[in-house]
Amino acid sequence: MGLVFDAFVLAPQMMEVADLAGRFPSTPIVVEHLAVPVGIGRFAGKREDEFPNWHAGMASLAEHENIVMKVGGLGSYISGFNSFMAEPAFSSEQLADEWRPYVETAIELFGADRCMFNSDLPTNRSGSFVRLSNAYKRITASCSEDEKDAIFSKTAARVYDLAIPDA
Repeated sequence: MGLVFDAFVLAPQMMEVADLAGRFPSTPIVVEHLAVPVGIGRFAGKREDEFPNWHAGMASLAEHENIVMKVGGLGSYISGFNSFMAEPAFSSEQLADEWRPYVETAIELFGADRCMFNSDLPTNRSGSFVRLSNAYKRITASCSEDEKDAIFSKTAARVYDLAIPDA
């Protein structure tokens, strides 16, 4: 029907999405928020231990050409980052440092043409839109202009079939 399936999943559910993508290879699947790396509950305080598992799951997802990754949403309580509702709020430099390993991994595995920025405001409680977007600009500073265009507009325009002038 030409529709896109958006999947909000937590990191431990990535293999289920990979299986789904394999069963429906002609259906575009957008995975929300970097497949939410979980940092609360039984995962609290285990970010370094869990990163290899998250990375392996992301690599499995990236094998499926019909999967696109939204690289935002790390500012929710589920991720358990120190920036969530921090007082004072983290600067864009601090946010970039905190989130860089996840965003850079996604761009490396999927390529810029299969990644798209999203702010996830207002549920993202790590700062204003300006602060968040500046953090992502810092993270993507080493990307080419074409890669930045893809991440910040063209991937979303293509996947969701949006008519965005000069996107």
